[in-house]
Amino acid sequence: MNEQLDNEVKRKAEADRITNSWLHKEAWNVLEMHLFDQFSKTKDNDADVRESLYREMKALTRVKKYYESIITTGKMAEHQLSTLEKAARKVKKVINM
Repeated sequence: MNEQLDNEVKRKAEADRITNSWLHKEAWNVLEMHLFDQFSKTKDNDADVRESLYREMKALTRVKKYYESIITTGKMAEHQLSTLEKAARKVKKVINM
């Protein structure tokens, strides 16, 4: 169980590193602005183009939510590991009495 929790903490750290990098933030902003700009410039008869751009925006949102779920899971794993470590220290203290 600790191995799985450790793995989730490592995944969180990597997701944090990626999502907080200046290059990732820049790329994300450029993509979002470009898609929104293209979407807002569509004509009334460009329903297919708007639909395609909308799907791309939704895909970006899904990727963002994926990273967020990794970070949330990692935070919960950190909390569980902390709780397990505290319990282990208490047990060790009782054993050593």
